[in-house]
Amino acid sequence: MQRFPQRLLALTLTCLLLFTALPAQAHITVPEEDLIATVTLASAPGVPVEIVILGTVTSLVRTDGLTREVPTSELVFGENVPLEQHVAVVRATRTGQATMHSVKSVKSYTVMYKVPCGTLVGVVKAGPKYTRIVYKGKVGYVLSAALQYLSPASVPLGRGVLSLRGRATGKTEINIRGSGSANSRIITAWKTASEVLVWEKVKDFYEVEFQGVRGWVQEKFITCGFEETPALTADSTP
Repeated sequence: MQRFPQRLLALTLTCLLLFTALPAQAHITVPEEDLIATVTLASAPGVPVEIVILGTVTSLVRTDGLTREVPTSELVFGENVPLEQHVAVVRATRTGQATMHSVKSVKSYTVMYKVPCGTLVGVVKAGPKYTRIVYKGKVGYVLSAALQYLSPASVPLGRGVLSLRGRATGKTEINIRGSGSANSRIITAWKTASEVLVWEKVKDFYEVEFQGVRGWVQEKFITCGFEETPALTADSTP
């Protein structure tokens, strides 16, 4: 009759030891003020700006109550960030999202956001395993393997308009995929008549960008004969 309470006590002590042995990082909390992103312009380092839409080449920002378009190369997310790693796109095509943590850990209980695949983010500091990014006005860490770094100095092919059978009514939605394959994950859908930035072509797919998201769309859903945009040529890129 005495063995059962002894075994129960031993089991209880074992459970307590297991819980107390959990890594301390699982309970790390970061003050909210340390998570607020400070984004400035290289031409005005003391003036913070709010990112409305982050683009690879140009971005829409708000400062002093005014919204304007600026070269993305002018945005400062962190110190000593190479131009070729200035911005990044989430390429987590398997899961469809990248988990943004407040600390360098995938075991942290502080999950800030689930950043959708295709989303453009600012890079504060790139690392071999974790990269610190700016997303929705906050800073946090995602796995570097989930990102593809982009350069604001890169030159797109031009612009195109999404259409269905040559018609752009603005009523039909076109699937945007995570890679240039008909079997890849659908990451979002954009309406016809949406004007997109066209980056490259792989077989019958184009990589396109629209309102802070990059993805892939079949050639048949883009109007033919898009022209290169003079404002986005190499000579005019800041």
